Parts: sequence; structure tokens; C-alpha cells
Amino acid sequence: MVMIILSHLANVLIVAAVVFGLRRGQPDVDEAFGTDTTARRILGCIYATIGLVSLYALTQVVAGNPQIAFLVGATLFPVQIIYKLFTVFVVGPTNPVVIANLMVAALHSATLLIAY
Repeated sequence: MVMIILSHLANVLIVAAVVFGLRRGQPDVDEAFGTDTTARRILGCIYATIGLVSLYALTQVVAGNPQIAFLVGATLFPVQIIYKLFTVFVVGPTNPVVIANLMVAALHSATLLIAY
């Protein structure tokens, strides 16, 4: 269960930082994610959804329902791994977002291998 909690917690923390960065529109964020467009705002909504789903899973652990976090992770983590790996091919391996995606994909892969 520790790995599941760690993966959900990473989702919440990373998403909070990314969404905050996207909303601020700093030059380094624009360089990594592109300029503020409708597509980038939709991406922010997708990231926020991932963070909220993981936050829900963590609240269920605290509420004494760890099985919910387990089931949420069983669905969410593979989806994240797949889309994060796709970014390597569609954006390229040197983009900082792609590099961060690969680290998250590695964490979630380890979680799936260890906890499931």
C-alpha cells in the first residue's frame, strides 16, 4: 500500500505544481508546454482531473477504505504510463515535460509491479 500512496501523492503534488505553472504562464512553462492556447488549457484540465482523482484515492486511505485507492490506481496508473510514454514519440525525449513524464511513468510502473 505504501507504493500506491506514494504514486497518488506524487500525482497530487506534481499536478498542483504543473497546474499552478500553467496558470501563471511563465516563460519557462511556455517553453516546455507551448503558449497559452485552448489546447494547453484543456491539458491543464486533464492534469487537474488526474490530481483530483488521486486526491480522492488518498482521502479514502485516510477514511479507512484503502481498497478504493488500490482500485483507482489499478485504472489510473496504466493510463498515465501509456500516455506519458507516448509523449516521447510525439514530442521528443529532450523536452523537460517528457523527461518528467518518464520519471512519473517509472514510479507508477514500479508501483504496479510491487503492489499489484
